[in-house]
Amino acid sequence: MNTLEKEMLSLLKNGKNDLGFTHVRAEFESEGIREDEILRLIELTFRADLDLIIKIGGCEAVTDLMKAKQLGAGVIIAPMIESSYAVCKFVQSVNRVYAEQERMDIEFLINIETIMGYEQREAIIDKVAACSLTGAVFGRVDFCGSLGIHRRDANKPEITRRIKEVGLLCQQHNLQFAVGGGIDAESVPTLREIHTTHLKRYETRKIAFDASVVSHNIAHRGLIEASRFELLWLKNKCNYYKNLSAEDQERLKMLERRVISLAA
Repeated sequence: MNTLEKEMLSLLKNGKNDLGFTHVRAEFESEGIREDEILRLIELTFRADLDLIIKIGGCEAVTDLMKAKQLGAGVIIAPMIESSYAVCKFVQSVNRVYAEQERMDIEFLINIETIMGYEQREAIIDKVAACSLTGAVFGRVDFCGSLGIHRRDANKPEITRRIKEVGLLCQQHNLQFAVGGGIDAESVPTLREIHTTHLKRYETRKIAFDASVVSHNIAHRGLIEASRFELLWLKNKCNYYKNLSAEDQERLKMLERRVISLAA
């Protein structure tokens, strides 16, 4: 491990012990994490004794599900679910990849993150329960985007009201409920309000938290540390690809000189 990775590992261990960290997250969807990156992330995750969440690329992303299975993800999230039929397609894909016994050890959740998904929330949550999936995640940033408003509006009361409605539906069906999208230290008051309606977990881009910590003073510091982890992760990623790019520069220059000399 390099210096940045050691710092990230220490941060994750402290986050698990003191700040409510439960999972490290990776996305095949919007983040587009690459295979060599996710292998480094998995080592950090499992060394810190945390679980892995993978957000796949869609409800029928079978290849992503196969990768998630190989990588040992404990939680899988299907994005952009806007109908009960999309839930069915996700279930069919899961059943292709995971045997019945394997499914017992994995949490499978769907993401409601558009106004269309919200308007179909009752049918979607009914189908999630009927298919014995684990629960639902509400994605705030994409939801704001679907309304034509900015991500900075994610903490506004009209967004929080809709989140709580989906949370109550999950509670009625005994399903897990989580929230993500634009979660940072400024979101703590909003998260405390949502926590009153069955919130199990809240998530930043890279870190998931046990929702129970949001009622404590550590919630603010935990989200700052989650942002610091992502900052370190991106710095390490940039260094990695910079080094890859640089490793062949001398040979490139030599070949350029050779080609120019022979062509002269």
